[in-house]
Amino acid sequence: MIKTMVLLGANTGQGSGNFQSSYLNSHAKNVAGNAHIKEYIANVITEPTQELINAGWGWGGDDNTGILAIDEVWTDGMIDVLSLYKGMNVIGAYESKQIILRPCSPNWPIGENSRWIKRMGLLKCFDEQRPEDFFMYWEHIHAPKALLHHTGAGIYAQNHFIKTIIPASTKWNGSVSLCYWNLDAFQYGHFSRPDSMDVIKEDGSHFMDVFKALYAEEYIMKKVLECDITVMTADSCSKV
Repeated sequence: MIKTMVLLGANTGQGSGNFQSSYLNSHAKNVAGNAHIKEYIANVITEPTQELINAGWGWGGDDNTGILAIDEVWTDGMIDVLSLYKGMNVIGAYESKQIILRPCSPNWPIGENSRWIKRMGLLKCFDEQRPEDFFMYWEHIHAPKALLHHTGAGIYAQNHFIKTIIPASTKWNGSVSLCYWNLDAFQYGHFSRPDSMDVIKEDGSHFMDVFKALYAEEYIMKKVLECDITVMTADSCSKV
């Protein structure tokens, strides 16, 4: 399967509330219903709660990207993914290599808001840095430190942007996802040691020029099971 990550924003004159309603009730269900889409996660990007801010969410800079949703789409390679985004404001789109360094597979209900806290981040390497070197450092040097210090995360996954389909205003090179079971897991397990924030930020300075932290409400819209595909259709949840 081929994974594509699509960054979405509101159209001109469209408020965030109208965007979210249209995104979840129309767009996400239409994408999930396409036979060429094998897996699909819809992520609504919203403001972190005050509880999360108090728990130390802040590092990563203010979100001024205009991103209101991030689609994670796996296809069979037989479709132009962008054909599913006609009339939408695509801020950036990337073919991605996903590397899951801490796996976890909870059986969240299809089409419902996943019950954990998902912290996504967008990364840009230094202009003088080769993307290949950025990927290598991130996976093999930074990731072991992240796993050691981000002990509360049930999932730690990197997405290496190996091909830019539509460039964003910032030349993003990758995305990271950290999923925490609840507020306590984030508060006490995101930076689990007294020096964790300093260690992670210092190490990040060797391979990241820009990092943006985003709070995502995750909706698993379609996934491959052992013997079938579960999909959220336009009318109901069903197995096909």
